[in-house]
Amino acid sequence: MFGFFQRWRQSSREWHHGQTEIWPSVLGVGPDGLSLFQHEASQLLIKSLGPIQLQQAGTTDLYLTGKLPGTEAIVFIYADGAQIHVGPKAVFLAEREDYARPQELLQQFIAAAQGVAT
Repeated sequence: MFGFFQRWRQSSREWHHGQTEIWPSVLGVGPDGLSLFQHEASQLLIKSLGPIQLQQAGTTDLYLTGKLPGTEAIVFIYADGAQIHVGPKAVFLAEREDYARPQELLQQFIAAAQGVAT
């Protein structure tokens, strides 16, 4: 029981550190209106799946959207999260609060995109 509490406490510390120290460093918006997280996500997506036409959308909060090659799946990359939809069904939903570090979210997003594209 004590071990469970220790693991929970450590996990909580890591999540808090990520939310207060790591995530803010990738959420700054550049001159193009996109966050560093959005740039990293789009670059990783293209690197792992090949050319993808991503379009900017939104008015106050810009996001990227596009169709995964060879599928009907649509990706959405937000300043602090990502989604994949196949028709009306969401097959991947993630946002900052779900992950201690941006890299964790990015890994899960790319894995989900690869899973949909195969």
